[in-house]
Amino acid sequence: MPVIAEAAFGHTLPLFTFPIGGEVKLEVKSTGIKVLLTKK
Repeated sequence: MPVIAEAAFGHTLPLFTFPIGGEVKLEVKSTGIKVLLTKK
């Protein structure tokens, strides 16, 4: 199970919310990281 640490989310700018129980796709490349929210 991938774990994301030290992510700027919640009460920081830019505002970003991780939905509880949501599903995501995590893309990790040498140029950066993407967290994409997916639909159920």
